[in-house]
Amino acid sequence: MPQIKMSPASPRVLKTRPVIASPPDEPLIRGHGDIDYICAGCDRLIAEKIQPGEIKNLVFECSACGMDNRVP
Repeated sequence: MPQIKMSPASPRVLKTRPVIASPPDEPLIRGHGDIDYICAGCDRLIAEKIQPGEIKNLVFECSACGMDNRVP
């Protein structure tokens, strides 16, 4: 299963997209796809088994390091 590092969210993106905080001990989202998304700052698993294109226009705040991430 491929792991994709998320991209840091820019200040402009933070103003235009909702920010969702990830839980401390598990991925925020679990799907049925083939892609795992990891935090751009600390490589923590944010979204697991996601299908391409399933996540759009959201920002995920990592509970481990506080980085605001977006899907690249």
